[in-house]
Amino acid sequence: MTSLIKASEKVHVDVTIELLYGGAEIDATDDYGMTPLIWASWCGHVDVVSELLNRGTKIEATRNSGMTLLMYANVMGHVDMARELLNRGVEIEATKNNGRTALFRSGV
Repeated sequence: MTSLIKASEKVHVDVTIELLYGGAEIDATDDYGMTPLIWASWCGHVDVVSELLNRGTKIEATRNSGMTLLMYANVMGHVDMARELLNRGVEIEATKNNGRTALFRSGV
């Protein structure tokens, strides 16, 4: 796990910014294919997600299983995160490896 992934998971916006200025790889992945953006989305850190998106990270990031940012926001109940992602243009019809969408995951 990279320092940027740890900072994104733990909602350290200032540390995230410093690591990016220092050349940290914005779309680095851990052993599960999770990027800093995915970790921040899963943990509900809207400020970190916003900063990463402002700096050009891939909004359509998925983990090895195909889980998307919007799926994590829905599963974890992060309404503000889902709203931020939708406002940023995340693909609502993206499917996980099993063919399910974020809408399916939300139980709607």
